[in-house]
Amino acid sequence: MAPLPLLPEPFDVAVLRSVHRDCLVHFEGRQYAVPFALVGRHVEVRGCARTVQIVAAHRVVIEYPRHSAARLLLDPRCYEGEARTVSREIQVAFIAQYNTEWIVERLGYRTPAQARRAALQEAA
Repeated sequence: MAPLPLLPEPFDVAVLRSVHRDCLVHFEGRQYAVPFALVGRHVEVRGCARTVQIVAAHRVVIEYPRHSAARLLLDPRCYEGEARTVSREIQVAFIAQYNTEWIVERLGYRTPAQARRAALQEAA
C-alpha cells in the first residue's frame, strides 16, 4: 500500500491581504513578513491552530507561530534574493521624501530650494 498524501493543516480563519512595500501583511493585530517577490500582490493568510500560514499560488510560502507575544514577526529569508532594479530618478525621489541631507552627501544632488539656500549662505 502507498502512504496517504499529506493533507493541509486545518484552519479556522482565512483572509486575503495585500503585501505592503515593506514586505508585511497584517493579521490578528500582528504583522508578518512575506517574501519580497510578493510585494503588491494579494496573499491568503490562514489562521491554523498553532501556526499562521501565508499562501500564494496555492502553496504555503512561509509559516509563523500563531498567538505569539511578538507583534512583528520577521524572517530574514523574506528579504533575500535577487534585488529588483529601480531607476536612479525613482531612488532619488523616494529618498528625497525622507532625508534630503543624505542625497546631498551621497549623490551630490540638490533640490532647487537647497541650491538657493546654499547660494544665499555662500553670498553672506
